[in-house]
Amino acid sequence: MISETSKAYIAGIIDGEGSIMIRGCGHYDEVLLEVGNTDIKMVDFLKTCYGGSITTYNPKRAKRTMFSWRIWCNQAEVVLRDVSPYLITKKEQAYVALRLREIVREQNCAGKPMTEEMLTRRKRCFSVIGALKDLTLRDVLDNPEVGDNQPIEPELKR
Repeated sequence: MISETSKAYIAGIIDGEGSIMIRGCGHYDEVLLEVGNTDIKMVDFLKTCYGGSITTYNPKRAKRTMFSWRIWCNQAEVVLRDVSPYLITKKEQAYVALRLREIVREQNCAGKPMTEEMLTRRKRCFSVIGALKDLTLRDVLDNPEVGDNQPIEPELKR
């Protein structure tokens, strides 16, 4: 069991050093959460708490080794649900990523074939999370060129 203090600390790490991404666009979308840092203790702490993998690399122009913690799909969902109350700068991105996980689960659990509506909803999550790198959620929802200009449902299912 991860303490609320640790969840808040991890949220701060994700806000400052992390990336919340959707890989793919369409039939094979998935959520990826990644944190990079030069301190192995930080990324090792994340792996100890939630699993995932750590990759080590040496950027060409950097003097220090980089460590990257990555976690995908269901595991990423667990992390985002745990830390989302404490996120500040990436709260909207976490919300969209969690929404995509619901859409994926809805399709997979029901054994449904991919419908046009599901594909549209997945693509919309992809568009919104990309736009959120530079905009607020309100900016995205008010811009008819991003997504389909329909509000994202305000409540996540638990």
